[in-house]
Amino acid sequence: MLVGKLKYLSIKSLRRGQAGIYLVLFSLMLTFILAFIALVVAIGYLTAGEARFLRVTNLVTLAAIEKFEQTQTIDGHQASFEERRTAALTRANDVFSRNHLPGFEGDYGLITASADGAGGTMSIGKWYREAPPTPTPGCPAAEYPCFVESQGADPSANAIKLTLRNSSSNPFKLPF
Repeated sequence: MLVGKLKYLSIKSLRRGQAGIYLVLFSLMLTFILAFIALVVAIGYLTAGEARFLRVTNLVTLAAIEKFEQTQTIDGHQASFEERRTAALTRANDVFSRNHLPGFEGDYGLITASADGAGGTMSIGKWYREAPPTPTPGCPAAEYPCFVESQGADPSANAIKLTLRNSSSNPFKLPF
């Protein structure tokens, strides 16, 4: 009886009726391969989108600091700190709105000087490359270089810190 069952479970008997198994295995493997390719493309798209957003942030920051530095006088009179900051904010918003990024729909929102801006926040202050001879409030000795935001009108301001963000109503979308 045992010999008969072993004979029944031979290789030839197992191969009978299973000619379509290769098609099933191929379709399963193809599904997993295509899913993996889609995952790799999505990760690459997200990474490229993040890099583009960083480049736009750098471009907007450079445009804002350039406008802040260029606006020393307005209509022949010495420009106030607020006038210079407003000119820099206007330029930052203009450059930000003109640089459309793939994956985002609609506008980004406005950059403001306070924390409630939908597009981001711009702070004007001082950039310390190395520790000055006198201690600087806001920059511990071990944390140089550092940025210290100006409190009020500071004629010696030499840097702009820009934090851009995208609103949840305008999320980054994948191409598929």
